[in-house]
Amino acid sequence: MKIKLNLTRRQKPKLLVWALFFSFTFGYAQTTEIKGTVIAEGFPIGGVNVIIKGTINGTYTDFDGNYTIKVEKGNTLVYSYVGYKTKEILIADQNNINVTLEPDAAALQEVIVIGYGTQKKKEVTGAVVNISNDVIDKTATSDLGTALQGQVAGVNIQASSGRPGEAANVQIRGLGSVSPNALGPLYVVDGIPYEDNPNISPELISSVDILKDGAAASIYGTRASNGVILITTKKGKSGSIKVDFNTYTSIQDITSGTPLMNTQQQIYAEDVMLKALGRDPLIFFFNPDALDYDSDFVGDVQNDGAIIRNYSLGVSGGSENLTLSFNTNYFNQDGILVNSGFDRLATRFTGEFRKNKFKAFATIGYTNENREQEPWGLYEYSIAQKPWQPPLTGLNSIGGNGVEIPVRNAILYSYLSQQLNNEDDRKTTSVNIAANLQYEFFDGFTYKINLGRNTYDYSRSFFQPQYLVYDKDGLNPTASRENAKLEENYISTERNVIENMFTYKKSFGKHNLNFLAVLSYEDFKSKTLGLGVNFSEESGNSSKTLGAGSDPIAPTSYIDERKLAGKLGRVQYNFDEKYLFSASYRRDGSSRFSEKNRYGDFFGFSTGWNIHEENFFKMYLL
Repeated sequence: MKIKLNLTRRQKPKLLVWALFFSFTFGYAQTTEIKGTVIAEGFPIGGVNVIIKGTINGTYTDFDGNYTIKVEKGNTLVYSYVGYKTKEILIADQNNINVTLEPDAAALQEVIVIGYGTQKKKEVTGAVVNISNDVIDKTATSDLGTALQGQVAGVNIQASSGRPGEAANVQIRGLGSVSPNALGPLYVVDGIPYEDNPNISPELISSVDILKDGAAASIYGTRASNGVILITTKKGKSGSIKVDFNTYTSIQDITSGTPLMNTQQQIYAEDVMLKALGRDPLIFFFNPDALDYDSDFVGDVQNDGAIIRNYSLGVSGGSENLTLSFNTNYFNQDGILVNSGFDRLATRFTGEFRKNKFKAFATIGYTNENREQEPWGLYEYSIAQKPWQPPLTGLNSIGGNGVEIPVRNAILYSYLSQQLNNEDDRKTTSVNIAANLQYEFFDGFTYKINLGRNTYDYSRSFFQPQYLVYDKDGLNPTASRENAKLEENYISTERNVIENMFTYKKSFGKHNLNFLAVLSYEDFKSKTLGLGVNFSEESGNSSKTLGAGSDPIAPTSYIDERKLAGKLGRVQYNFDEKYLFSASYRRDGSSRFSEKNRYGDFFGFSTGWNIHEENFFKMYLL
């Protein structure tokens, strides 16, 4: 919409005067300079954020706690610093504002999980890093490892592959084991150890604590040689019922593909190469219509614009004594290669009850995953094809399961074309249960029993259909798959854990003691079963059941049972939260080793000094 003003000659000068007056007035009343000093606990502190509320404009205090900022009257200044309560001040006619920040008791008492307990962050002597769910939720991914990438020093995280839903490789402190099956860290979820990466949905996680140093072995034994990742799932909070719903959608594209030559460039390159070898090119001898094609096989197997969808729902609440939490997440990812995809439905229910000296906690999680895996070597075989050959969609069918491939090397071509008809479907179902009961018998002495059970069920159905290839000489048996094949694999595992923990905490003036004793027992069972059949040429692809096969494949079966018993003792001491000491000892016995080498001892010792708590250090800051 346009507005047109019709002004007379006398009105135009008046309008110009009023415009200049208002612009001068606004410019004059625009800003006021505020100076001041920020003090906390009697000392000026540097690095305090001073922000104009509702904007990103602001400054921070210097080494002596001083700051200068320009604001408008009516603005509000927000003063914030880690460990202290945020303070807000409305600007009126002040020119100098000195602020005193009060300690935030909750922040100063922040605790982190250190294995079989918690500790104040300022009292930790080992290499422990805490990552909250605020950091984890920022990345659109189904994998916790990917969400932690670049967040923790000393933790190297690399993608294991580009497959949808695939867990990343996590290395803490580099290579920690010579066994290829033990290169990853130990995962502990709500106090219960896992055999491998639990692949928990990031949306169900409250926080992650990573034990990075070698002393972790003195807490969890030899399994902690590659570090420990402690996962705490979301819990309910007392108060009215709170409902959270989050969703996002993203698109995937391959932006750094492999550059390939087109038909003319490829023919020219081959002609030059063969002439240098003293040979004649035979492209048009085998492919008279080679110039009719300019096929892009890589583009045919890519799935640009693949969608990722994520939906999360959380319901929590409770009373003073009882809190409940229900969280569910659905993640669906299309693969960037054809015939690949991943979806997961993860649900967790958690309850916590407190009454006087008694505390009970229970959580149950259920995860169902479905994965369609792309054929082996799909991308590599597509690169190997020549662009002057007919595209994958341009082949003529012969009969029900036959195809005509009129190219020079039908075997290489069929390596790609026949695998596109494979069906590779995998399903995983896992259930994990954790519960603990805790009671304080007398002041400082607590007994806690921790119970856990993890089950994992995996199934795979891999069907390779009959695929008959005809070239200019007729049926090519080497390039064909004359018999359809069906393989089914099943893996089921079960882990049971029971731990008895005794803790005693006592303070004598400025002396603070914490004793821990743990008796733990775990048993693990695993069963693997593999079945398969080949179908007759006459049956073709009409049936995809084991019973319809004509030639059975020898079944495979493996059973693995092992037990682990451990004892742990730990003592922690600090004086006035300045001088810190921690020592731990664990003795493990594992049935995986021979009787002669069944038991192992692990020791840990560390000290610390909070120098910033010393008076001379505070005086130095002045």
